[in-house]
Amino acid sequence: MTIETTLVRDVLKQFKGSADVFRRYKIDYYRIGDLPLCAAAARQNCDLGVLAGDIESLPKNAETVPTETRYLIAFIDRHYRAFHNRFAQAVLMAHRLDVSEGGPRGVSRLLKVMAQDLLDHRQRETVLMSSAERSRPNQRLRFPVLRMIMEHDDMSDQLDTLAALLNDYSAPVGADHEIIALYHACQTLDAELRFHMHLENNLLFPRFIGSRRMAN
Repeated sequence: MTIETTLVRDVLKQFKGSADVFRRYKIDYYRIGDLPLCAAAARQNCDLGVLAGDIESLPKNAETVPTETRYLIAFIDRHYRAFHNRFAQAVLMAHRLDVSEGGPRGVSRLLKVMAQDLLDHRQRETVLMSSAERSRPNQRLRFPVLRMIMEHDDMSDQLDTLAALLNDYSAPVGADHEIIALYHACQTLDAELRFHMHLENNLLFPRFIGSRRMAN
């Protein structure tokens, strides 16, 4: 199998930093894990040869994602818990800058909305994961899993808005260190949340509802 015919989810397993490459090409890898790379490139009208070359230049991924369901759930939970802690810090950072009128407009408000949405999502997800650990694929889990995927789509839209507000995370020339730190923190959180959605959409959820091609 060539890199061009490798499934997107398998590209992410094999190459460290491939999520960043997909982000650069605006390929929503967390939605289309069961598509081959050639199809993902075609969806975005990007040059497959250049995309494949950028990915193959990356180092091999040394981090192994667990395959057994209960260990995969624990792996996801650890990453998500750490993400929530960092997100809370970014919300406080944006609020401080907003109060001092030194922060980028609209970012503090958006992060607060996202924080509440993420909290609600995590509470529902905790209940789902508890059921998933004890269950084999069955129709009872289909609706809550599909709800999680729909909420991921909403999160993706929020991240796109955040990136637009922050000029794709490029801080203004001459910005002070606090503003630069906020841009960097939001860029990191963007990458972490999209990867979290990949772990669930592409690796975990199909075990309970089967393969599902994500919409644009």
